[in-house]
Amino acid sequence: MPPMPELPEVETIRRALEARITGRRIASVDPRRSALRVAMPPDLAARVLGRRISGVSRRAKYLLIGLEDDDLLIAHLGMSGRLVIAPPGEAPPPAKHYHPNLRFRHRPRLRLTDH
Repeated sequence: MPPMPELPEVETIRRALEARITGRRIASVDPRRSALRVAMPPDLAARVLGRRISGVSRRAKYLLIGLEDDDLLIAHLGMSGRLVIAPPGEAPPPAKHYHPNLRFRHRPRLRLTDH
């Protein structure tokens, strides 16, 4: 198992995400599971569908993905988590460790993978 990301790695991830997803509109959400560390809202897809990403910030090791109207999606990579940006046409693998999957209009997908 890879070591837990430290603050410099989390900041590097934040900067890369900010450059790739800020300004993008969420076209679909596939939560793939109802809970990771805590339960995801059952209406998550409805709440974020069509909304624009306003920016990506960080609070300690939490990644805060800002949505228009000041809502947030919060991600923590834990011990082995990764955020993967996949090409637009690539379907998510059926692996059980791929969790929330955001697709942007005419853009790549953002996936959280965590064992």
